[in-house]
Amino acid sequence: MEQLDLIRDSLLNMDHNILCLIGFALFFGTIGGRLFQKLHIPQVVGYIIIGIIIGESGLKFISQETVSNMDPFNFFALGLIGFSIGGELKASVLKKYGKQFTWILFFEALVAFFVVGVLMFCVVFLLTKIFFTLRRWACCLVQFRRLQQQPEQRMFCGNTKQKVR
Repeated sequence: MEQLDLIRDSLLNMDHNILCLIGFALFFGTIGGRLFQKLHIPQVVGYIIIGIIIGESGLKFISQETVSNMDPFNFFALGLIGFSIGGELKASVLKKYGKQFTWILFFEALVAFFVVGVLMFCVVFLLTKIFFTLRRWACCLVQFRRLQQQPEQRMFCGNTKQKVR
């Protein structure tokens, strides 16, 4: 247990040693990927699980600040992934299925936009309806308690009426 604390403390204080952090992430990510591959689970799941374990949610080996400092490397890795995908595309396949790709991407984006828009409208509508209903009930409750405390003064939702004597 003492050794685990020593490793965690050294990793938390390694903001300056970025190369060691990258090596650590690659080593344990590869081990997690291979382990999950042996279990017939995609390697990406292994990478994600190892990230959760060594990150803020798990053993806290890597702080959130260190993760945010790794943004340039993340963008570089995403660029490499995109470049690799582009290198695998063949012009003949793109010509053959180009219209299908275009329609699929267009409708996927359009459907996602409308589904998210409709769901957000419903959620906002329900939340505001619930909010105003609760506000109305709270107003009535406050007025009811005021009437119980001061029977000579009646106030209904902001309108004050003095009792005429």
